[in-house]
Amino acid sequence: MRSKRLGWILTIIITAVMMGLLMGLVGCGSQGKPEVMVFLGKSSKSYSTMKPVVDKLQKKYGKKVTWVNVDFDDPASKGEIDKYHVSMNPTVILINSQGQIKETYMGSAREDMLSAAIESYIPGTSKKQTSQPGSVTTPATPVTPGSSIPVNVPQTSGP
Repeated sequence: MRSKRLGWILTIIITAVMMGLLMGLVGCGSQGKPEVMVFLGKSSKSYSTMKPVVDKLQKKYGKKVTWVNVDFDDPASKGEIDKYHVSMNPTVILINSQGQIKETYMGSAREDMLSAAIESYIPGTSKKQTSQPGSVTTPATPVTPGSSIPVNVPQTSGP
């Protein structure tokens, strides 16, 4: 009886590990496509300008990328917000087809800027990627990956 239980436990563990490896191979579940995560809530002053931009980009790129919309105002979204260290509403995170976060846009972002960035991660497009290995935060509040502390912010000297 005990050996059967141990056998089932090992089967479950091995299956869970294999599923985790498989998900890692296909870009965190996005089937090898780039992923665009949009953290946006109605409480943002930028909501009325960003929502139409996001809607237009979702129509333009459709199934070429995986879209993940996270309601910044919904308490159920706290896990995703914490996981990606999102501190500003709105925030757009671009993840390449290998599952690596490549660019983060904090605050209201222009359609042309987001469009060019998204296109640069779609396989087969002629535009080259907009960033080097690592990740880039744009436009105004640079933040190191995994941190919510602004870096490289110009300091003003005293009077």
